[in-house]
Amino acid sequence: MTRLSLYAIFPTIFLLAGPVHAQGTEEKTIAVIAPKVPGGPNLAGPVNRFVVGGLKAELKVLPPKVVQKAAVKAKVRGKALATPPGAQKVGERAGATHVVLIEGVREVSPTGKKGKPVFSAAVSIIDVASGDVTFTATYALQGKALTKKIADMLVSEVLASLNAAAPAAAEPPAAPPAEPVA
Repeated sequence: MTRLSLYAIFPTIFLLAGPVHAQGTEEKTIAVIAPKVPGGPNLAGPVNRFVVGGLKAELKVLPPKVVQKAAVKAKVRGKALATPPGAQKVGERAGATHVVLIEGVREVSPTGKKGKPVFSAAVSIIDVASGDVTFTATYALQGKALTKKIADMLVSEVLASLNAAAPAAAEPPAAPPAEPVA
C-alpha cells in the first residue's frame, strides 16, 4: 500500500467508529438563564462570571449568546422568560437537556414603617424533555450582589441535583409469566 492510501483509510475508520466518549453515555447540556425580574437585582453579570464558569468545569454549558439567540427565535421575552414553560421553550430551541433559571427576587422585611428590602436569588432546574422543575432553592444575597462564595454554594447544589437526577440504566419491566396452555 502506498502512503497516500493509508492516509485515506485511517480517517475513514475513525468516522465509522464514531467518537469514543459518545458511546453509551448521555452528556447533559445546560442552558443558564438569568432574566431581569421587575424589582429584583440584575444578576446576569455575576451569573455569567461565577455560575457559568463553575458549571463549565463539570458539564457542557451553552454560551450566553447562544441562549439569548434561542430566546429571540422562540419569541420568549420579558416575564415569560422567568417562567418554567418559557425557559423550557428556550432550552428546546438552544438544544439543552436542562435549564438553570436564576432570578433576582426582592422582598420587603417587616422592619420599621416602610420595611427594608431583602434580595435573594431563586434557582430552578427545569428538565427540557418533560418540562418538570426538578430542583428549587433560594439563596440570600449580600445587598444586591451575588458573591463568589454564594455562587460556589449555588453551583455545588445544582451539580449535586443534576448528578442525582441522572437516570439509572432503566431496564424494561419484566413481562408477566405466561400461563401454561392445557
